[in-house]
Amino acid sequence: MTEPGSEKSRNTKPNEPGAKPGGGKVVRLSLSLDSQLDTRLRDAVAESGVTMSAWVSQAIEERLERLQADLEADLKVQQRLRELDEFFGPVPEDIAREVDEEMIRLGLMSPKDRR
Repeated sequence: MTEPGSEKSRNTKPNEPGAKPGGGKVVRLSLSLDSQLDTRLRDAVAESGVTMSAWVSQAIEERLERLQADLEADLKVQQRLRELDEFFGPVPEDIAREVDEEMIRLGLMSPKDRR
């Protein structure tokens, strides 16, 4: 992976794939992919009509946006749970253990996350 500011970093031209409005730096990366993933990626890029860099940049940006949305949703859930704890009081330990076991059984929680 090349660090920003290294000799392989460069300023983009306004119409270059990956360029942001107002210009900015682009960092050149080297990726190692499983050969099947490489084939799938190249097929998807060919069908999209954009460059590999643009396609990968967009995919990364979309994934980061989803991660941020998931984090924000989780924070809202945690806040609501705190509100419910304040209103109803904490969940009794035996019920919490039962819920954990059911979530583990359903594959919604890892055993290491058990209370």
